[in-house]
Amino acid sequence: MKLTRYMKQFDIDESKKLLINTITGAVDIIDNDVLLSLESHMDDSNESDIVRRLKQRGYIVRDDHEDYERLNKIVNQQSRMCLATFIICITYQCNLSCTYCFEPTEVKEKLYKLNMSDVDKIFIAIEKIMQERAFTNASILLYGGEPFLPNSREIVNYIMEKAQNNKYIVQAISNGTNLKQYKNILFNYKNIIHNIQ
Repeated sequence: MKLTRYMKQFDIDESKKLLINTITGAVDIIDNDVLLSLESHMDDSNESDIVRRLKQRGYIVRDDHEDYERLNKIVNQQSRMCLATFIICITYQCNLSCTYCFEPTEVKEKLYKLNMSDVDKIFIAIEKIMQERAFTNASILLYGGEPFLPNSREIVNYIMEKAQNNKYIVQAISNGTNLKQYKNILFNYKNIIHNIQ
């Protein structure tokens, strides 16, 4: 039995310490004398109430291996729960010529934009990546150029529909100049739109 290496302790006053278990998130106050006694006499046969409580809260572990297992479990849970963000560039076209834009003019003037077949392929790829990486949540980020150009309404609506069917959230980066023309689409999918920057 030993104290976890992932415990931080801070003096509250001369008689008490604040303990924080950085793995489990537990926060507790303990008497200095009790903590000193545990540090100097860690005994496997000690099953006092305080020792049981500290074990439950993750402050006392069997050995370094238990510490490592607990850390590994948290890391694996976090990576599975991670939100995967997939950026969909609808078009490089833009209706503005901002001086700070990083896209060169020749890129912004290209007429190509996504079509429905492209979107179908993107969503197949997203599903495959989600399964391979064991992601549980996904976010679609609409990007460009300007994703909300008037001639992109049909494809944006199609992306929103597919995102909603797959229970993905949607975000967008836009200059906002055409949002009025997208009012109905944005309203229809308001439950999956988390932000528009």
